[in-house]
Amino acid sequence: MANTYFQFKQFTVHQERTAMKVCTDACVFGAWVAAKMNPLHTANAPGLDIGTGTGLLSLMLAQQLSLKIDAVEMDKDAFEQSAGNFKDSPWVASLSAVHADIRSFSSTAGKYDLIISNPPFFENDLKASGRGRNLARHESLLDLRELFRIAALLLAHEGYFALLLPAHRKVQAEQLAAESGMHPCYIADVHQSMKHSAFRVMFIFRNRAATASVEKIHIRNGDHYSPEFVQLLQPYYLHL
Repeated sequence: MANTYFQFKQFTVHQERTAMKVCTDACVFGAWVAAKMNPLHTANAPGLDIGTGTGLLSLMLAQQLSLKIDAVEMDKDAFEQSAGNFKDSPWVASLSAVHADIRSFSSTAGKYDLIISNPPFFENDLKASGRGRNLARHESLLDLRELFRIAALLLAHEGYFALLLPAHRKVQAEQLAAESGMHPCYIADVHQSMKHSAFRVMFIFRNRAATASVEKIHIRNGDHYSPEFVQLLQPYYLHL
């Protein structure tokens, strides 16, 4: 049975009411985006977390960046879980859980300087059992093209859109981004180890053409975490 909470150095993520639990790739993603945005972000800039779930990504960003984040979640249980996690965190004043469908979401903050999403779907992958997990992992309600359309609509002119996807969707994501007028400025392929092929890809897009910085991140090196993983997660993981 999965733990009902995940303890980080500066915050706790309770997860007993959400279909998707804290996972390593999401933690890598949150840490990577925070590290890339740290030198670039403006204090108290507006941020948006699409499909926040437990609120993990918003909490990781809030620890490192002084953003005002709207965390949108359509599932009622997950929304209430994220709201509770925000309330118990040191950044309650900066994090706002919003119970809404992102397709009909109306922002009161205007355009967002940073939009982040670990999309609640894996298109064409084997469906999990249970409606909650299915909705959390599949494009039953929102496809990737529509996600790009929404992100482009809500993104500030000089803003950034960060996205985590299964590795096999890398080319498709770049094509859909181009259709939406976005271009990758950072790309990272995530590998379980030096021996494994990439299983996730992380993007940060902008509304201007640029040569993307491309890197590989390996979670493990033999029996130990890799140096790049330790560097990213040390601010968050208790045991690092």
